[in-house]
Amino acid sequence: MLIFSFFIVSEFFSTVASAETIKKKQITSSQAKQHRNQKTVSVISGGVNGTYIRFATDMSNVLDEKKKGGLRVLPIVGRGGGQNVIDVLFLKGVHMGIIQQEVTEFLKEKDPVLYKNVGKKVHYITKLYNAEFTMVARKDIKSLEDLKGKTVSFWKPWSATDVGGQTILKKLGLDKDIKVVHMDTSLGIQKVKDGEIAAVMLVAGAPIGGFKDLKSTEGLHFVPISKKSLPNHDFSKVLDVYLPSHLRHEDYPFMIAEGETVSTVVSSAVLVVYNFSESSSEYKKIEVFVNSLFDNWAKFLKPSRHPKWKNINFAAKIPGWVRFKPAEEWLAKNKTNRP
Repeated sequence: MLIFSFFIVSEFFSTVASAETIKKKQITSSQAKQHRNQKTVSVISGGVNGTYIRFATDMSNVLDEKKKGGLRVLPIVGRGGGQNVIDVLFLKGVHMGIIQQEVTEFLKEKDPVLYKNVGKKVHYITKLYNAEFTMVARKDIKSLEDLKGKTVSFWKPWSATDVGGQTILKKLGLDKDIKVVHMDTSLGIQKVKDGEIAAVMLVAGAPIGGFKDLKSTEGLHFVPISKKSLPNHDFSKVLDVYLPSHLRHEDYPFMIAEGETVSTVVSSAVLVVYNFSESSSEYKKIEVFVNSLFDNWAKFLKPSRHPKWKNINFAAKIPGWVRFKPAEEWLAKNKTNRP
């Protein structure tokens, strides 16, 4: 009887101990969830062949902290451009995004009611780099004028390429003369080679991964975008929005001969953030991200990072935009120690 009683008591305490262990595991799980989220921020970028994703990945590689509850940056593969603004505005879990400067005006023109207050809801942290308009075509296409009646791929709908490409066509009066389609870059290039479409456009910082290994010996070239290549059009309208620039041999050694360049225009890529309430936890962890990004700017200049980081001026202003308050405060405090 004594042995049986001892067995019952032992089983009772064993059951209590098991319950306590489960309870502890539940508490630990809850704490782990809190730790993982308290300083985790997301940046929606672009496709795997573009520059957006390279920049977002660089941010993650440089800024992630190994300590428990430390800063973590999650790069998200997105569509870029206009879609990124929409995702920052409306998609749960998306805190920041990389976009092109002209996108907000494009959205307001498309839907003045829905996007009327986009400038109040989305602020910018910093200008990142200039993204080149880069068009690949067969060599019989000498200029955008030669694309009349032909088909051109602008990557994905609402991407930076789509928004920028359509903006340029409209400024030049070519928007009704050229058929725009949307497809993956590698597929588009193959269709150009096969003669199924005339050209592929991408708006991204050079060198673009999807174009870097192309060869002029394959019958391809970069189509110039300039006043000289479009003498019958008012190119000044394009320059009202974009800056003139060049594609270089150093970026595309198999497509551009040494010592030569190809004229194009550039658009500014911008890191934006949803304008969260200052009392919210989201605002506070993005403030941590901003301070870490600016404090560690020198680490982004290393050879392993995208070369466009070397061109960044964090203090550069974006006309018509409001800068995120913690970024403005950091710049005010660090006037002599910043790129």
